[in-house]
Amino acid sequence: MKDLRRGFTLLRLLVVTAITAIPVALLFPGSAKALEEARQVSGTRALSNRYGVCDSHLPLDNNSTMELKFSRMNAAGISSVRCVFAWPDMEPSPGAWNFAGTDLVMKKASAHGVGVVVILGFTPSWANGGNGFNYPPTNIAAWRNYVTTVCTRYAGKVAAWEVWNEENIHQFWQPAPDAAAYVALLSQTSPLIRTADPGATIVMGGVAGLGSDYLDACLNASAADLIDAIAYHPYPETLYKDDYTPQESRCRNIVAFVRWLISTHTTRPLRIWITEVGWNTCAESPPGVSMDTQASYMLRTLINYGGTEVDRVFYYSLYDEQLNKWDDYGLATHDYSPKPAFNYFRTLESVFGQAVSPNATAATFTCSTPATLEAHAFNLADGSLVVGAWKSNDAQDTLAVTVAGPAYARPVTVDPATGLEQPTPNAARAADGSVTATGIAVGKRPVMIRFAPAVPRISPSRRPRERPADP
Repeated sequence: MKDLRRGFTLLRLLVVTAITAIPVALLFPGSAKALEEARQVSGTRALSNRYGVCDSHLPLDNNSTMELKFSRMNAAGISSVRCVFAWPDMEPSPGAWNFAGTDLVMKKASAHGVGVVVILGFTPSWANGGNGFNYPPTNIAAWRNYVTTVCTRYAGKVAAWEVWNEENIHQFWQPAPDAAAYVALLSQTSPLIRTADPGATIVMGGVAGLGSDYLDACLNASAADLIDAIAYHPYPETLYKDDYTPQESRCRNIVAFVRWLISTHTTRPLRIWITEVGWNTCAESPPGVSMDTQASYMLRTLINYGGTEVDRVFYYSLYDEQLNKWDDYGLATHDYSPKPAFNYFRTLESVFGQAVSPNATAATFTCSTPATLEAHAFNLADGSLVVGAWKSNDAQDTLAVTVAGPAYARPVTVDPATGLEQPTPNAARAADGSVTATGIAVGKRPVMIRFAPAVPRISPSRRPRERPADP
């Protein structure tokens, strides 16, 4: 379904920004503790299982194009893809079902080991009084049949079902966004999914921006009883006017705000998903950035969310779909050639993919302007510690990193563009066993450092490895 997918980016809603400059603990009493506890829970899953990409119209591709796309996903280490099984494409006239594209998606996903998150939504004109795809159904019996048919056909094969997309803006819900109407449709949908595919996750359609008032209205209408996860789309241009940077601290505060908002309506442990976020490389109008900047901002964003309770993050999108001239958000170009962001995503997966928990106390960091330093450390399953660091204002600085105690050996620095490792310069071990690396250039582009365990963990099925040399 060829819709106006991205449209002009300035049409996206701005969210209330007052919450973004105030410490979490002052905004929402008790939320800081809850957020830290939630981080520990979310940290038990490897980061590679939390990141995916969007390819909205994947079912419309032919066999060779779809094969190329899934091969690209494998090359980048992408573990899941989000796409729409659009009702108008699947049942263009009553009873005339077309499963060719969606069947092919599931076949390719299975063959390539990629999980699928499906958007259920949009309406053929015959089921909404002759209106466009973005009008909700008036023929509820036909909608129910669509949901049951699709969810039954792919039961056990789809990781999650997301009900509609950006229903809080008029581009996707006509004649005007209506939280009560959306929850009414959700109430018709959720029980059908539970019956057809009881093991799947049900996600509220990702709202454009934060959509805090809309989310509050939906929760007030008991949406929490119908879903397992809330989703939102924090594109940078929706968070703060004319700021197209990752806005890391603001994004962390928004996560805390969403958790607080959920807690005011329900005690159910709803998950928080980000089903779209990305940077446009179109140079013709804001918020376009360079390809190198897109790569750095994408990497920074995914590392940042890795230390929060956000359960899933989907980058928009796999490639530049170019449904209009501003639609250049992809990890690859329109002809599927990798952009720098593609290689950065691959390196992220190889370096941080097996991280199982954030570790805020393992390392200390110093630089000339610490207020703008972002530094994040994670434990890996093999006992390694990985660090990502950058400057939130993109300015150049010099960084020193210290890891306390004798648990870690010589650090290596990983090039985000190539994945190549080299010894971190100026690394030395002190008398107390701590390891310090100094004089590290840091700025817009993240620095990625891995500290191997001083004594590698030995798998019973493998021969012992030589202990790495100490600094």
